[in-house]
Amino acid sequence: MQALFNGFGGIGGVGATLALVIALILFSNKRQKREIAVTSAAPVFFNVNFALVVGIPTILNPIYVIPFVLSPIVNMLLGSVAILLKMFPPLVYPVPDGIPGILGPLMGTGGNIVALIYTIFILIVDVMIYIPFVKLDNKVAKKYEESLK
Repeated sequence: MQALFNGFGGIGGVGATLALVIALILFSNKRQKREIAVTSAAPVFFNVNFALVVGIPTILNPIYVIPFVLSPIVNMLLGSVAILLKMFPPLVYPVPDGIPGILGPLMGTGGNIVALIYTIFILIVDVMIYIPFVKLDNKVAKKYEESLK
């Protein structure tokens, strides 16, 4: 189970936040949130998402709680289905901390390129999970700004 989370569940750290960074950069209406996403993109790529989680904020934010919990579960489910279908071998090799999350399955399978391609597919799925919530956050922020006027 830990190999599945380390390989697929933690792409960008807890909550698969690399997808959140991409979704914020592409779909956020707020300049401040896009700047936080761009600034924290490099650490998140290496699975260190503290700056993003605190800067947006995602923890204790009712808008982002669903994708934050759902994305790693979907990732591990998709990864285990791919392993079950023998698309690539199980992740048996230890992957050191600090390796970019997207490269974890590549290294964990001993260099299987299909695992890397599948991880990119999983990242795209994660971005698709986060997009509606980023758009909802845009609407909530707009309503909040209008209520202040």
